Amino acid sequence: MSRIEAVVAAAREYGKRSVENMEMGQKLGRKIIEAYDKYLRPEGNLVVGVPPQGDWKPDVGDYRDATFSFYHEPILTVRDIEFGICVQVLENLWVRQVVRLEKQGERIAVFVDAGEAVWVPSEYSDADIERVCERLYQALLGIYRGDVNVFVHGDARQITIGFAARR
Repeated sequence: MSRIEAVVAAAREYGKRSVENMEMGQKLGRKIIEAYDKYLRPEGNLVVGVPPQGDWKPDVGDYRDATFSFYHEPILTVRDIEFGICVQVLENLWVRQVVRLEKQGERIAVFVDAGEAVWVPSEYSDADIERVCERLYQALLGIYRGDVNVFVHGDARQITIGFAARR
């Protein structure tokens, strides 16, 4: 095999794995979004997918493929995948949470916040997804408790939330 043939073979393998990575991220991300919606309230209708970065509007509904970071990149990679989750907390209050997925062999690290990853196997179960939902829930709760701690105790914390103006 010539050197360029080795490069071609490596490029083909990379292309195959980048598609696999995209499919894994989409499947797991959609599963997390769906489960988190029911985790917060059994009847759901609180959670939709939104872009992980940049502008988004809560009243648009689910952003489908644009929910995932790979949608916004010109080429697929085998790097981490991010996706955004919009949670309607109150009638005029929405929060975006960003989840990052990093596949390592037969397991996937799910990063919800600055804390440790929630590790799930490539062949995950509903119990694995529930552990991710609990981490998302605790992070969401922490946004408000963190701001209250700053107000009451003076602890420094940077969090962004917002209320929509009534028209």
